[in-house]
Amino acid sequence: MSFLEEHKRNVERAEAGDAQAQREVGQALLRGTVLPRDIEAGRAWLERAIEQRDIEALRLLATHDLLAGKLGRGPRAAWALLQRGAEWGDESCTAEVKRGIEHGQSLSAADQQAYFERTGLPAAYD
Repeated sequence: MSFLEEHKRNVERAEAGDAQAQREVGQALLRGTVLPRDIEAGRAWLERAIEQRDIEALRLLATHDLLAGKLGRGPRAAWALLQRGAEWGDESCTAEVKRGIEHGQSLSAADQQAYFERTGLPAAYD
């Protein structure tokens, strides 16, 4: 199956409410791996998955907002997402929030890079 065929199948599943498919479609659109990059559509799909408490989608969107420069919503939006994940009991988000509080910031540069690597998003956005 080609990437495009798999993406179409994921879109069908996403439209039917499958949170994992919503995350995968959102991530593909943020990356621009299957179709041209569409930040707004990618964000919208991730937000739909987050509404279903998909913690991986939350982490992806937080990373995007934090590290995508002018394409992201910035550190405040990322911080709010990480706090939501911590409220849901996610250990990774809780650790990031605690670290940010201890350091008086949301994430250090090293933590940002490690977070980027964990989520699989590209290291830089064009």
